[in-house]
Amino acid sequence: DSGVRFVDGEIGDFWRAMKKSGALANTVVVILSDHGEELFENGEPSHSSFYDHTARVPLMIFHPKLNRPLVVDRMISLVDVLPTLLAILRIPAPSQTQGHTPWAAKSEDVFGFALGNDYVREPNWKLIRLYDGFEELFYLPLDPTEHQNLIGFKNPIVDLAYRRLVEKRRMWRLEQSL
Repeated sequence: DSGVRFVDGEIGDFWRAMKKSGALANTVVVILSDHGEELFENGEPSHSSFYDHTARVPLMIFHPKLNRPLVVDRMISLVDVLPTLLAILRIPAPSQTQGHTPWAAKSEDVFGFALGNDYVREPNWKLIRLYDGFEELFYLPLDPTEHQNLIGFKNPIVDLAYRRLVEKRRMWRLEQSL
């Protein structure tokens, strides 16, 4: 709580200074985080897990020419931030730019990898793989806190979801992160 209060205060001070100086009238401000903290919610003491409470992060973009907030109700990845900013600023994205704007993405799938671990997430399913090969599969509408690992659960729907996510992992070449 104290960390959140501290950051909130710092952002408030920054915002007031920008407004007072007049810089806010012609400045795009982006506030985001790379990941949250694992506070033993799933038994982990670190911040390198891919459970939703760690992987879901805030992204707020202030543009002085927007009259009202624009809320995007879909999953995006940090790799989508640059193309989104370029589109907002009407700057063409270089051809090698990865990611998509939220309104142009073809799917809501996201992925991540770090320290030899990776995950693939669709709106309803998530597959996490650790560096040692241990996997977890979650059906998020019924298990939003990701406590019921469905790996090994024999069910045609679960099997299909697992195979689909493994194929997406291959497509994104996440197997190379190990």
